[in-house]
Amino acid sequence: MLIAIFLAAVLLACGSGDLVGDVGDESRDRSRSESGASAEPEATAEDRFASVSAGAGHTCVVRTDGFVECWGNDEFGQATPPAGGFASVSAGGWYTCGVRADGFVECWGDDEYGQATPPAGEFASVSAGDYHTCGVRTDGFVECWGNDGDGQATPPAGKFVSVSAGADHTCGVRTDGSVECWGDDQFGQVTQPVGEFAAVSAGDWYTCGVKIDGSVECWGDGDGEAMPPAGGFASVSTGSSHTCGVRTDGSVECWGDDYSGKATPLAGEFVSVSAGGDHTCGVRPDGYLECWGYEEKAASSESAPTVDNSSQTPEVAEQTNDTQPETSAVSKQEFCLVHLDLYLENVDKSLFRLVSYVNAGLDDPWNVSEMRKQAGIDIPISDSLLRGASDGLGFGAVAPEDAKKLGRSIDEFNEKLMEFDADLEELNERKVTRRLQDLIDDFLDVQGKAEDYCGS
Repeated sequence: MLIAIFLAAVLLACGSGDLVGDVGDESRDRSRSESGASAEPEATAEDRFASVSAGAGHTCVVRTDGFVECWGNDEFGQATPPAGGFASVSAGGWYTCGVRADGFVECWGDDEYGQATPPAGEFASVSAGDYHTCGVRTDGFVECWGNDGDGQATPPAGKFVSVSAGADHTCGVRTDGSVECWGDDQFGQVTQPVGEFAAVSAGDWYTCGVKIDGSVECWGDGDGEAMPPAGGFASVSTGSSHTCGVRTDGSVECWGDDYSGKATPLAGEFVSVSAGGDHTCGVRPDGYLECWGYEEKAASSESAPTVDNSSQTPEVAEQTNDTQPETSAVSKQEFCLVHLDLYLENVDKSLFRLVSYVNAGLDDPWNVSEMRKQAGIDIPISDSLLRGASDGLGFGAVAPEDAKKLGRSIDEFNEKLMEFDADLEELNERKVTRRLQDLIDDFLDVQGKAEDYCGS
């Protein structure tokens, strides 16, 4: 198995959401919504929704009868809620958590870091992040569980009225209205401003909050998602790279990355909004649900990227599965030694060339064609890999856990690499450095998962 000897030498050269308001929380994560996350179910007069939470690639709602319904990516069971009533729900990266009517928290989906194993006791609210979860107990104290690599699951003492778990940081509103954050502060997302806030929402590398005067203030790093418009808002929700808020007149306004139209809201009045990975959903005053973003584009264009519809509503999944082509399986050994090894080698060299080019000094104006040439971004990195993944690993409900983790890591990295290539025209040196470090971190994660799977 190939080990990235190139990246070790250059790693140090680079600098490495939640729905808030009255309706509950949602998580911030990465763009993995190519699975029907925004294809909302039809609501009848008896089938209305009290709240919605858009995750990375799945969406969950609390119906007016208290039952939770989810759709979208269900690779780890994150879109398969348990039976029974809930008061609120929060969709995270690859898992979901909800507060039951009796105050106990129940989670489902990926539990790699223990993020879906809540502690006992009663909670008033819960917020699912990427790989950690936090909740406000009924006595006002915050408790967190899951990944604590950056201290994001180690809350400070004292009482809070709300909490929001982001990617690697967490923020909460204290009883006096002040905001306190903890966890990764690489881009200033934990360096909260002074002042009194009504709500706060933690995103990937940034945070936004609604102040008591209705204005939105954001801090940390972002490509526009941390630059809110003026005017009054009732709530705000941070996604992976875009932000949306409900204005005091009920209209929704979004800002930041508008890939797939996720930051182009529908007209009309909403009572709540939730920004996910590449989609956004909101609840109308009559309880009906509206979503916009990736799925709408995929449904209207034959040239859109292929989407995995296996976790959509039952009617769609049945039609999709009937048309799936049969594939010839490859052995685990062939996948590891041929498909995966070649993929890792190509990406490793590509990232090395890219980092070396950036370290040598950036062109002014930005030479995108030279960047692509040096990085080799146009190499076919996914065709043989994805064929081997689907045939050899079978990333489905019956796949072994280490295979699922490897598949997830590969998906995340490939999506980020494609986004990086698509965004080159808009990036400056600081943002290139940040995005490169993120790519390297994800690639190292892929390598680790590959070792776990192929070495077993």
